[in-house]
Amino acid sequence: MKPNRRGIVANCCLTLLFSAVLLCLGGCAFLSAPVQPPTGLVFTSVQAPVSADYDATVVRSEDEKHAQATSYFFFEPLITRLSFGWDDVAIAKIAQDGGIKEVHYADYEFMHVLGIFAKVTISVYGE
Repeated sequence: MKPNRRGIVANCCLTLLFSAVLLCLGGCAFLSAPVQPPTGLVFTSVQAPVSADYDATVVRSEDEKHAQATSYFFFEPLITRLSFGWDDVAIAKIAQDGGIKEVHYADYEFMHVLGIFAKVTISVYGE
């Protein structure tokens, strides 16, 4: 029996499409953040410094500025199992937006509810 050329091409296209989708979706599975607080089963609320190196940390001064930004995360676990995150909490961007030229230190606040909703606030301090 002679193989159907259309069927072979269709199978190759579907295989390539499926592989491309898996590659795109797999990027989030290996995401690693520099700050990963412990998460509780029902509710978590953590406040801590971003860095644990306090040797060069400047004590608060009168000229010190403060800027912060908040990012949100939502995971829909029942139907689509998709996750969504929005807003930028990069320390460099927060400092730039707040007019901080030299960052002394940064703190974070993390809130997590039922593995579905999370909020991260980064506060940057400097001159």
